[in-house]
Amino acid sequence: MHNLDKADAVTSVYRRILMREPDRKGLESYVESSLSVQEIAQVLMKSKEYQERIQPVRRAITGSPGKRILLFGAYGNGNLGDLIQPSFLRRQILGLYPDAQVWAASCLPHYYPYLSSRKAPSWLIKNPDLLRDFDAILIGGGGLLSHPHEPLLDADWANEVSTPIIILAVGATSDTVQKAKALVKKARYVSARDVVSFRALSSIRPDVVLMRDPVLCDLTYPEFPLSEAGERSWVLRGPISDIHPNIKNFMGRNDRVICFEPNVDKSLEELFPRLTYTPTAESFMFQIKDSSCVVSMRYHGAIMALRMGKKVYGLGDQKIESLLSELGAGRFFIRNVEDIRDKHEGFDWHVVNQNLKAWIDDYGRKLEEILAGVLDPATHQRTR
Repeated sequence: MHNLDKADAVTSVYRRILMREPDRKGLESYVESSLSVQEIAQVLMKSKEYQERIQPVRRAITGSPGKRILLFGAYGNGNLGDLIQPSFLRRQILGLYPDAQVWAASCLPHYYPYLSSRKAPSWLIKNPDLLRDFDAILIGGGGLLSHPHEPLLDADWANEVSTPIIILAVGATSDTVQKAKALVKKARYVSARDVVSFRALSSIRPDVVLMRDPVLCDLTYPEFPLSEAGERSWVLRGPISDIHPNIKNFMGRNDRVICFEPNVDKSLEELFPRLTYTPTAESFMFQIKDSSCVVSMRYHGAIMALRMGKKVYGLGDQKIESLLSELGAGRFFIRNVEDIRDKHEGFDWHVVNQNLKAWIDDYGRKLEEILAGVLDPATHQRTR
């Protein structure tokens, strides 16, 4: 093996075993040694670094009985709509498999609330050896195939993973789906959270199913007394654009502004000095519980408000437009805040609730079937 070829091979071994780039001296030493690449891999697996950093993770994963499931998503991107996904998914999975060990991982750096003993390091998803310790990898929810998310577009990574993959209730666009073709083709099950995403994913394979957002379809929303009067709640997103001054001028004195993502929304404090950041689903629900309606620029702001029985106006986000349209409330997606005056009446809760209930029931059935197909394939085949 030529030195350049061996250097590339040793670099690959470092990335796979120690989850990092090799230091220069170590790389040079191994390239010049008589050790084969396989022998170098064995040395690295016996190293102090591997024993102290990698091996404890493996022991934690394999140390408890029950099915082992790894959730992967954009949970650490700082946006409430994404950071709440793993907790909702974990609750739903445990409802079907109470003894399951449900881990979560994200390649993004922000904190997300999740059981600390089951929160995996960000590098875990890139380690095919450790991924073999799981019975399933569940990729979802959120818009994971709407924008590039590492390592989902990496065909080499997708082809190396041997654990069954479930792509669950994701948002998708045609461009990103094409780049993630290897992953989409390999996944055991693929489901989309909306019609646009369904069409994008269906361009790759014919068996994609429609399965709504896990936060939308959760069964554990608290009950708050509904209010027909009171202030509006505005779920806004930054940065400041032409629409924000119009909102400021239109707002009532007691209206409140809620934001999900401090890093992105901080610029809004210039116009809305009393805005509130809600770091959890519960804090958001508490903030809107007495509101007469919710005007949301955030997809999951609209979702949680709908589940609390609020009249919801969507503003500026195509995902919300699609959501309201499919629920039978498409006229409540607005492009000008002045339209709220004209549309405040006529939110048909009978139609919206009927569609929501059908989506929730459908989600529960499909989640049960998908998990059974991966975790209990023999039983699943007998009961079909």
